[in-house]
Amino acid sequence: LNNLLLAILLKNFRWLFFCSFGLSLAFVFSLSGISQWRLINAFSVLVGTGVVLKVNALCLGISFYQKYIPMLGALDQKLRGVGLFFKYMDSPLCFTANVLMILIFTVIGFTALAIKKSSKTLSDKEYVE
Repeated sequence: LNNLLLAILLKNFRWLFFCSFGLSLAFVFSLSGISQWRLINAFSVLVGTGVVLKVNALCLGISFYQKYIPMLGALDQKLRGVGLFFKYMDSPLCFTANVLMILIFTVIGFTALAIKKSSKTLSDKEYVE
């Protein structure tokens, strides 16, 4: 019974990484409202997607990159030592990087939206007066 529960937990934690990867790609779309120029918006989405893909490729290839960037392997081992659910994941560094990118993209998107809304309300008030 314990082995069955452990297998279910391990399978779910692998899906957790996959979901974090998908969400980080989805949240790149929040960069699409940074500017009024469509080309800058498209470029920011492309750069954001490239960053997500490159970071995940770098994290998943830790065994390959470990001899070039030993800090990544050490950081991955530190995250496994933290406990929680990280010790059951294949790549806790990738999951952590994806969650951080989700937060960064969300903050950038909400900040751009707030700036747009505030500038729009300011410009509307100028027309009224």
